[in-house]
Amino acid sequence: MKLFSTSVCGILVTLAIIANCFGASLPKYTITASADTGGSISPSGTTTVNAWSNQTFRITPRSGYAISNVTVDGDSLGAISSYRFMNVRANHTIRASFRYVSGSTTYTLTITKAGTGSGTVMANPAGPTYAYGTRVTLTATPDANSVFVGYSGACTGLTCSGTMTRNVGVAATFNTKTAASYMITASAGSGGSVSPAGTVSVASGSGKTFTITPNSGYAVSNVAVDGQSVGAVKAYTFTNVTSNHTITANFATQGSTANTLLLYEGFEDLNWAYRSWYDNTAHGLLATSGCYSGNCLQWSWNAGATIPTNGAGIRKLFTPTEEVFFTYYVKVSSNWRGSGVSYHPHMIMLLSDQDAPYQAPARANLNTYFEINGSDPNINPVFVIQDSVVINTQHGNPPVNLAGTTENRAVAGCNGDLGDPGTSPESCYQSGGTWYNGRQWKDTATVLSPNTWYKIDYHLKMNTVSNGVARADGILQQWVNGVPTIQKTNMVYRTGQQPTKKWKQLFFGPYIGDGSPITQTMWIDELSIHNSN
Repeated sequence: MKLFSTSVCGILVTLAIIANCFGASLPKYTITASADTGGSISPSGTTTVNAWSNQTFRITPRSGYAISNVTVDGDSLGAISSYRFMNVRANHTIRASFRYVSGSTTYTLTITKAGTGSGTVMANPAGPTYAYGTRVTLTATPDANSVFVGYSGACTGLTCSGTMTRNVGVAATFNTKTAASYMITASAGSGGSVSPAGTVSVASGSGKTFTITPNSGYAVSNVAVDGQSVGAVKAYTFTNVTSNHTITANFATQGSTANTLLLYEGFEDLNWAYRSWYDNTAHGLLATSGCYSGNCLQWSWNAGATIPTNGAGIRKLFTPTEEVFFTYYVKVSSNWRGSGVSYHPHMIMLLSDQDAPYQAPARANLNTYFEINGSDPNINPVFVIQDSVVINTQHGNPPVNLAGTTENRAVAGCNGDLGDPGTSPESCYQSGGTWYNGRQWKDTATVLSPNTWYKIDYHLKMNTVSNGVARADGILQQWVNGVPTIQKTNMVYRTGQQPTKKWKQLFFGPYIGDGSPITQTMWIDELSIHNSN
């Protein structure tokens, strides 16, 4: 073994001799290695290594799989087949993930029919066996004397489509027509109306048109029919009505201009993968009562827990955009305490197109956080930005103000202020030898009451970069129940280092790092992301 030499009392000796002088052995550290489905990492588990030594890990995909990504201490390194830790002086983690590429694996879709009526269910493409990753859509057609009630099993509701990654079963229920009419229940959120409203009786086989009208200063945000988004439409017609339906309209205050819907989530079920969510798709709990509209997402922390039940992160990509109109509804339990400190819980985040699909949120090129902080009677909305990946340490240990010196710098702390400084001192700190930052805007003027639904809207727009230099002209606007509470037009989200940076990834990462002080619950509903046309 090659020994590290140093000087003790002017005498050149080896580190091993120094250790013996003090009657101690070399310090030891652990490297924890893990691999997701589709391959292996060697060595795996926990490996103990001596200080200042090296350790190599090799990543091997199984047949039919390829390496998707390797993360070291939460940082993405890409699809590498080996990694060597050099001169180990701290504990580390390494994780390998894989993606399916080819092979003979097939899965079976089993379709059954239930109920008192009859009809047909067609699969496109036809089955019943499918290769991994095949997207399948089912169409149910009742006969003349029956009505289609809905799906159960792997699908719920009136529509069914998804990607085959396992054997699944779906049941389609048809009932005999017994009613001469059906009910359509129409409702609208704050900021507009739907007409006719309430419960409307519609004769079997006939149709009905509903008109959606925003109030002055509002725009249609989303319309959901039977829990499924049909976009920001201003009218919707039900045709050949043979079952009960619902229609719900929501509105946004952002500029009252026409927007393009990039992402909508009504949380009517937890079939995340069928709606193109990824990462940990067994996420959250489904609340079926007490929601803003229909069902909703529930995060419930046990006392001492850092994440809620089924709270591991889940993600969804959307079309990259420099301007975001972001809306969600939130409610906290009557005993809400939050984290008990001035930070956390982390909740909903938007990452940039410069970040990997599985980017660690605290080590991102740009992460924007939407949070609720504090406990009753001081519960406030909070907005945070973080761009730890681009912290510049080449001009000395942070914090060091590099605004005006170089565009290769962070904007959320550690490299100085440009634009709005936020409502609290910027964060700049080291953890495990890695630098992290953060900048916060806390809306202390808005106090949220427990057990009450609030609609929170944001308008974010990237700052411009002129002649390679960032300008402080980005936008941060916040509304709570339609009331403007934060209005900033001097924001900086990017520099000349990444002049085309955009928002691209929605990430749910509910997290109380110090542990939940009590058992408590939060609900999220009717989330949408638009950009401007």
